[in-house]
Parts: sequence; C-alpha cells; structure tokens
Amino acid sequence: MNRFIFVLLFMSLNCWSNPRTPLTFEIKSSITSAVLDYKITNVNFVPDSLYLQYDKDTEAFVSVDLALVIDTNIPTDEPDSFLYSLVMIENSSKCFTRDDEFVDSLPPSVSINDTPLILDTPLSSMSFDDESGGFLSDKNDVKLIFNQLDKSIEKCSGDISVEVGVDI
Repeated sequence: MNRFIFVLLFMSLNCWSNPRTPLTFEIKSSITSAVLDYKITNVNFVPDSLYLQYDKDTEAFVSVDLALVIDTNIPTDEPDSFLYSLVMIENSSKCFTRDDEFVDSLPPSVSINDTPLILDTPLSSMSFDDESGGFLSDKNDVKLIFNQLDKSIEKCSGDISVEVGVDI
C-alpha cells in the first residue's frame, strides 16, 4: 500500500514539477531615413522582347534563356545587408488561328536561377550578388519553356511581368 501511495505521490509531483516561467525581453531596432530611401531603381528582362522560333518537331516554341537584371540605389559599401523579394504578377499568352479566332494556350513555364516561378507566389530573401556603378545589383538567369501548341495556331503573343521590392 505504501508503494502505491509513493508512486501516486511521485507521479503527482512529477506533473506539477515543471512550472512555466514566461521570459520577456526587449527588442530594439532603428531604421534611418537613409535606409528608407533605398530602393530598386530598375528591373529589366534582357532582351526586353523576344521573337520566338517555332520547332515543327515538338510543335512548340523553342525554349529561351534570358536575364533579369535588378539595379538599386544601395551603395556597395553599405554596412547593412539587403535582400529582395520577387513575384511574377502576370504570365499570359494569346494565340490565334489563320482566321484570327482566339485559341486557348498555356503560357510558358518560367524559372529563375533554376527555381520555378509561380504566378503570385513570391521568391523571398534573394540577395544582391552583383554591383553596377557602385550600387548593389543582381542578375538572374531566366528560362522560358513553352508547351505544345494546337496545330491550328498561326500567331501568338504574351506578357510576363514581375514585381521586385527591397526587404526591410
């Protein structure tokens, strides 16, 4: 009987022997007005427009490699490190037959530095790995991969748009 009471008492004490103690600490940060003035000054696809080649064997446009160049006004000697986010906000294509009838077609798959770029899904914490004129910049490899097209399609056009912003 004593063993039973001891085990019961031990189990009871064990349940209450881990009180939770909240820990509070203060975090301070300062953002100077100079840092608030830092921004993306230019975003360009290079080249900025494409004329695609059609491959009769695959019945699709030939995949294309291009660059996405991002320039800032952040000096390269700035002691703080800066990152940026990028999001594709548009990826559309419009295709037409010889009779100018609209035909549904899928826009190309887009990857940036071998990472798929999904519409409205940001790529965060990207770093500025280059410099241009004493300011931080970045150059990313972009690949466009096209889907097979309907044989009735005569011409297509499309748009890809991205938004880029400095992370604070």
